[in-house]
Amino acid sequence: MVVDNATPPQGDVFVFEPAAGEGRKPPPDIAQFTDAARSVMRRYPDDSMSLDAIRAYFRELYWSKGDAALDAKQILRQCAERRRSLDFPFETIAREFRLIEDAQAPVVVPWRGTDGNDDTAARLLRDLEHAPRPGLIARRLQPYVVQVPPSRRAALLAVGAARTVREKDFGRQFVGLENLDLYDEHVGLKLDDPTSRTAEGLVY
Repeated sequence: MVVDNATPPQGDVFVFEPAAGEGRKPPPDIAQFTDAARSVMRRYPDDSMSLDAIRAYFRELYWSKGDAALDAKQILRQCAERRRSLDFPFETIAREFRLIEDAQAPVVVPWRGTDGNDDTAARLLRDLEHAPRPGLIARRLQPYVVQVPPSRRAALLAVGAARTVREKDFGRQFVGLENLDLYDEHVGLKLDDPTSRTAEGLVY
């Protein structure tokens, strides 16, 4: 790539850190990424996007994490053990691997569509009650999944606004929204008050 040093800057990039406060603390992994980036930007103040700076970032990040942390779930070890047979544990990998641990938690919203006739998500949640393997159903539920902070999902569960499907078998992989008044097709899932009900929702 040829860089024309005579070309004037195209704009400014502002790097900022939000003020500390309750509920604003970044996940530990994000904090580690930030620390590595801050260190590299001090060493490469004029070109923090250069290849040298990028290499330095990843060297520092991997060094600070250490080998054990980089494969804490032993996913690489499991793959290495099975490389001859090619019988890789894909289900385990999908369950265990998280780029950012516990950053968001899934909630299945059985929204019935604009015409009110789509019962796909509700039917799939019912099918989960008896399914020996959840893989196919999980894929079909993807369009109905909303990611929320774990604390907000816990609040939904605590007041019965959501329920866990077969927690003994699947953990909290499948949490279905029970209080559909909390979902709006225009603004999405409303989490301010998990006990909120519309007038129509109070009529049985």
